[in-house]
Parts: sequence; structure tokens; C-alpha cells
Amino acid sequence: MIYEGKEGSLTFFFNDKLVCSSPLHYKTSLEDHYNQAYRLLVEGFEQGKKLQDMIQIFTLGLTALANQKRYNLTRDDEKYMTMCFLILIKLKILDFDDVALVMPKKKQKKISK
Repeated sequence: MIYEGKEGSLTFFFNDKLVCSSPLHYKTSLEDHYNQAYRLLVEGFEQGKKLQDMIQIFTLGLTALANQKRYNLTRDDEKYMTMCFLILIKLKILDFDDVALVMPKKKQKKISK
């Protein structure tokens, strides 16, 4: 299912398959998603986790959830996958253009009479 907000949707692909989406609206923009992922990464460093361990944790978590059927995933699973994708993009493990698609809300044309 693609979750769509007032500003559009942020969708992620894994092995050329749509695996999760997140709505975009004025409260949670793309920048807010990046900030949440960054905070999660910083918390890991503050807890004494090593970079390679965190990369492995996020990669394995993402792979495990992406290989499940979409109807078995909860909304929290999709939020976790979104964070994993954004963290791996931040660490330059994944390329944003290869795994993510930002779909803005389609504006309806006004019919003038």
C-alpha cells in the first residue's frame, strides 16, 4: 500500500520491488524524515555502537523486512524500513536515486468557464 499525505509520498524500492512508503505532509516533510534517521544514527553512536555494526544491523533488518510479504508488514515495520533506507543513504551505502522516489501530490487543474 502506498501511503499518501497532503504533500505526496516517499516510496522505497528494494531489488526493484516496492517495499515501503511514507506520507509527506506539512508536519513530516522529507527533511523531517532525514532528521529522524540522523537522530537514530547519533543515538547509536552515543550508546557506543561501532559504525560497521550499525551498518550491518540496518542492512540485515532492511533485508529481512523487505523479503516479507507486504500484507504481513505493520505500519511500524514500514517506518523502521524508511529509517533504515535513509540511514544507509546518509552513510552512502545506498544511492537515493536508486532506491527512493518522491512523488508529489498531483495538483488538480481548475476548470475555467
